[in-house]
Amino acid sequence: MFTCKKAAVLLSKYLDDDLSRGEWLKLRFHLLICRACRMIRRQLALQKLIARRLGDEDIMPPSVAQLTLSLESRQRIKAFIKVHRENSHL
Repeated sequence: MFTCKKAAVLLSKYLDDDLSRGEWLKLRFHLLICRACRMIRRQLALQKLIARRLGDEDIMPPSVAQLTLSLESRQRIKAFIKVHRENSHL
């Protein structure tokens, strides 16, 4: 069974452009059915973008205000995590 833990490893390889075709297909299918891993993919992509910008002397890093989630977004994420935790104990 392909787990979220395995998906996390492949997400890291994916962002480094280091996936085989088979790994890419497994990850792609998992992302279609797993909302939590899709959110992790977006977070990792954002981290990669920030790291790239910080490494470029010509580009100023984004301000903290630009990287902070809105209150509504934070509340949605907290609610999603709460429901996911409650459902995983069933």
